[in-house]
Amino acid sequence: MLYWNDEGKVFGVGFPGTNKFRSGTGAVDWLGVELKFVTDEMKKVYGEDYIPGQGF
Repeated sequence: MLYWNDEGKVFGVGFPGTNKFRSGTGAVDWLGVELKFVTDEMKKVYGEDYIPGQGF
């Protein structure tokens, strides 16, 4: 599962976590792992002022 917080950061939570959100084995528990690369790529497309999860 992926989710956005109020600050526009993206996090991944779930099982199995191996090689998806981080290296290692087992589940990625809540609050999850920040997926900064998602935010970085969205800002490349929509501009540096874009806050993911808050629309345009």
